[in-house]
Amino acid sequence: MIDLTDWESDRYNEIRMARKFKFVTNEIYHIFNRGTGKSDVLLDEKDYFRWESLLHHSTRYNYPHSLLLKRIQQARQSGNDPLEVIDAIAALHSISPPPVEIIARTCLPNHYHLALKQITDNGIPTFMHRLGTAFSNYFNLKYDRSGTLWEGPFQAVHVEDEKQFLQLVRYIHVNALAAGLVTKEGLDKYVWSSLPGYLGLADDSICTNKAFLLSFFKDTASFREFTFAPFSQDEVTQLEHITLDDDFEWFAELETAKKEQRRESIVELLN
Repeated sequence: MIDLTDWESDRYNEIRMARKFKFVTNEIYHIFNRGTGKSDVLLDEKDYFRWESLLHHSTRYNYPHSLLLKRIQQARQSGNDPLEVIDAIAALHSISPPPVEIIARTCLPNHYHLALKQITDNGIPTFMHRLGTAFSNYFNLKYDRSGTLWEGPFQAVHVEDEKQFLQLVRYIHVNALAAGLVTKEGLDKYVWSSLPGYLGLADDSICTNKAFLLSFFKDTASFREFTFAPFSQDEVTQLEHITLDDDFEWFAELETAKKEQRRESIVELLN
């Protein structure tokens, strides 16, 4: 039995994920994980802000986010300009090119979804290790807990074509609605998602290549219309291959229907 510390356990999981799943550079993937036992990992607004800060930081700097915050605090306490600290870190520790592009994202109390494009070899495992470990350390320290925060290694599905890509982005952007956190009228104001940024309703420095997604649409209005439209049965089928959780009611309904079909087939065979 391997005895691992929390950090080592998280790293072991990411290495195991990378070994069983080969990420291809310039390809897009759906990345998902949730808290262990489906427990919440975002308990207050500061946790959400920290998660988003880490998303931004981990694509840009090979430098511990917590240490950067500590140096900024020290600069303020000594009367120095915190921007000088940020500029120094950027000069010495910027990542170019970045490991990934974040195309779409959302985070909910107990899980997150990301649409990532791998930019450099091994970019996704490197990025996800940096992100997951940093947030785990923050969470465990803040709430005086120990042990693994995540349910396991992050899950990933390769997006194979344009149709899947567009359905995945829509799935990510309506996830808060599916989870009952917002109404349909309030979905475009759910700030812990990339949707408001794409609709021009909020500044968003996390998704740096918005032009790529929007290039599939005539304008922002058509993108909004697509996002808010009901899922057709064909689109549901497409999503089956790239989604990883059971947030949507139609997933449960689909599974129930499949079980009923299997039961009927068995009954026919027995008669």
